[in-house]
Order: sequence, then structure tokens, then C-alpha cells
Amino acid sequence: MSIHVLLVGSDEAFLDLCSRRLESVSGFDVLTAVGYEEGIDVLESEAVDVVVSDYHLSCEDGLGFLERVRSRWSVPFVLMSSNRDPELVEEAFGKGADEFVSKDLDETGFRVLRNRIRNLAEEYDSGDDMEWFSDEGLLEQVIGLAPVSIKVKDNDGRIVLANDAFASVMETTVEDLIGETFENSSLTDEQVKVIEETDKRVLEKGEKVELDEQFLNNADGEQVILRTTKIPFKPEASSERYVLTVASDITEQRRREKALEDILEASRKMASAQTVEEVAQVAVDALDDSQDMDVSGVALHREDENLFSTVAMTENSLFSGKPDIDEEGSLAGEVFREQKPRFYENLNNEEVFNPDTELNSEVIMPLGKHGVLISGSLEKKGFDSTDVNLMELFGSRVKSALDRAEREKELRRREEQLEKQNQRLNQFASIISHDCEIR
Repeated sequence: MSIHVLLVGSDEAFLDLCSRRLESVSGFDVLTAVGYEEGIDVLESEAVDVVVSDYHLSCEDGLGFLERVRSRWSVPFVLMSSNRDPELVEEAFGKGADEFVSKDLDETGFRVLRNRIRNLAEEYDSGDDMEWFSDEGLLEQVIGLAPVSIKVKDNDGRIVLANDAFASVMETTVEDLIGETFENSSLTDEQVKVIEETDKRVLEKGEKVELDEQFLNNADGEQVILRTTKIPFKPEASSERYVLTVASDITEQRRREKALEDILEASRKMASAQTVEEVAQVAVDALDDSQDMDVSGVALHREDENLFSTVAMTENSLFSGKPDIDEEGSLAGEVFREQKPRFYENLNNEEVFNPDTELNSEVIMPLGKHGVLISGSLEKKGFDSTDVNLMELFGSRVKSALDRAEREKELRRREEQLEKQNQRLNQFASIISHDCEIR
């Protein structure tokens, strides 16, 4: 089954090139649109799985087009730009972009773009398939009211209908949900209280209840965040009032927003760090606290010895001390020389510096002339595309902080030299003055 891609831009030659390169691999069907207005027309008339838009559009930039799309459709959105300014990347994610990719596409770049489009199409499809049940009259009303995750409770508070999308969010099955009062036994007392109070308002007062954020524990005990609407309705064949719950899983969106906030907070802390070592430690602490990495480290380049010296690292049992990394023959060395981020989904497929490592996947970010930022996971494919994009944004902030710390170190060195020179001049002047007095 083909993935229907809408490619939007202002340069027809570039659109033609991208279209041909994407369709050179089976499974892609590409529609092109010149400008945002034509893009809106295509979305209104065609079934589109993923939108890929250039940042530079005629009359309006890609962020404006993104906002227009988000106001009407939930289709995955990829923004392309040759500008990798962290502020632009951050703004794009904040306005709902699912991916941000470089417009400078070589063969590797097109392969990455195809993979990200394919992953987005699969991710969005996974939550849309619904299995409907036997009461067709009831289900027709539900279909008309609820587009995503669905749950229906009767007047006694029992779940009488749920779809696969809702069961998937709660890490359970539809069969296990039917007949139960609550989703699972992992719910906290506060979560149960919110469910009971809002259900009561719907059943007794006939009110529509909207919750911008509803926190629930799934069957595995992990917290999910839902944007929930509860609607009262009566099936045609019943005199009882039911509660129709429609919920969108916004856990990943909130995680991304929280990660961006953490990056900004870490940037503020790094701005007050006095040395490159302090900057490195703040960076590692931030990754440990906000991204929950198995291991993270900052390795600074020592040009005179052709190696990287790890100056800050996660404290755990995976590594003893802070190991040095040879520049030659290491993945860190490759990233440093090329100054391009690398994501290794499976380290078993790579020629690694340490073949005995317990890590299975890794992200390495270049930090300019300073060295590299490394994060590793014990799991294969332990990082998703959001993690990689956030790491790239964070890496740029760390590099800027290291640049500043090094500049200030050089300023302090010069100030100390001037101070010593002034002291010597004062001593010399004192001696001359003393000699003059003797004469």
C-alpha cells in the first residue's frame, strides 16, 4: 500500500527533484503543490498520509502553513529548511511539526527523509484502526461523534464499548475493558476520583465535560496524558443516558514540550557555568533528568593526543570511571571529523571502539572543535526521531555554551596577564621612586 505524500514548496524544480527521488523507491505516491494555498486545496480534495513542506513558501513561511494545517487536520507534518537555527527548530516543534529535516538533501538525506515519512505514516495509522462491535445502532451514533479513542459507559458506570485505539493507549485489550468500572487496577485514587466526578456530571446533569489534560495510569503502571471529551447521549433503543468518552493521547506531545522546557532551563544553567567542564556536567545532568538516558557523556577533544577525554558522564555501573576514546577507529571520531550527528540504531552492526559495550543504540552529536556529546541506550532502536531531533537541538545549545566558556576563559587569562604586568610596573615604579628619593 502506497504512502500518499503531499510535497509543498515554492521552487518547482526542487519539488520535481524531491518527488522523483521519493518515488524512486516503491511505496510512495507524491503529490506536489506550489505555495500554501495550493497545498490547502490538495488537502481538501485528496487523501494525504504525510505533508512535507519547505520552510520558504510564497507569501507565507512554512510555520504559517503548519499552523493552517494543524487547525484543520491531524496529518503528520515534516518541515524542511536549510536553516538549522535552534530557535527555528524549537518553534517548529512547538507549533506541532512532527519532524524537522535539512533541505540540503544528498543520497543519505533522501534515505533519511523516506524513512521518517514511512515511520510517521505507520505511527499515525497505528492509532486509527477501530474494531466495532455488534450493536450497529449504538455504533452508528458513536461513529458520528467520536473520531479517535472511544469508550462508552452505561448508567451503572460499566464500560460497554471500547475501541482498539483506546485499549492500546491503556496497554490492555477490548475484552478486558468490557464490563469493568475502571480501566485497570493501576489507577491512583485521584485518577479514580476525576473519572467518577466527571462521569457523574455527564450522567446526572447531561453536561459535556472537556479535560485538556487527564492523567491515567495504563495497565503497565505508566502514566499517559489524554485530552478527553465526555459527551452524554441516549441510544435510540434505550431510555438510559450513556457516557461517550473521546480521548486523544497527547503523552508524546507533552513529553516533547517538557523536553524543550528542560533544554531551555539547561541552557540558562550552562550560561552561568564558568568552565567547559562545568558546562559539560550541566549538560549530562540535564540529559539524565529530562531524557532518562541509560548513559550520557561529554568527551572533549585533545588534539595533541588524538583522543577524547570524557569530562562528564552519567554515574552508573555500565562504565568504570570516565574513559578516554581514541579518535581513530571510533564512532565518536567519525562524528567529530564529519561534524554531522549520527544515530546508530544497532551497535552490533557497527565497528565500535569498545566491542564489549552493553549499549545497543547510540546518538552522537558533534560539539564543534570541542568534542562530542554521546547518549546511549541498552535497547536496540532506543531512540525515536523525536529523541534525535531534541538531541540535535540540545547539542547546538551545549556547543554555544562551550564556545562562551572558552572565550571567557581566554578573557580571564588575558586579564590575569594584564594584572601581573601592572604589578610588575608598579614594583618598577616603586623602585625608581625610591632611588630618586635617595639621590
